[in-house]
Amino acid sequence: ILPSDGSVQDQNQRPVRLYPEVPEVLHLLDSEGIAMAAASRTGEIQGARQLLDLFGLNLCYFRYTEIYPGSKTTHFQR
Repeated sequence: ILPSDGSVQDQNQRPVRLYPEVPEVLHLLDSEGIAMAAASRTGEIQGARQLLDLFGLNLCYFRYTEIYPGSKTTHFQR
């Protein structure tokens, strides 16, 4: 959920935030040409993808996304 102030909130109106250093670290890695992926074994696939989009991370930094229930080993192999 995006209130008028542009913050991201969960369905209970609690703030959802990135760790403060995340944008800078992702930008640095991207500027060095390092390929990155987002991997999650959550069952809340739509919500995870929505958060990446709301934070502006999905299209900017991640070449690959593996978001579905299962094994991290499978995620990394794909």
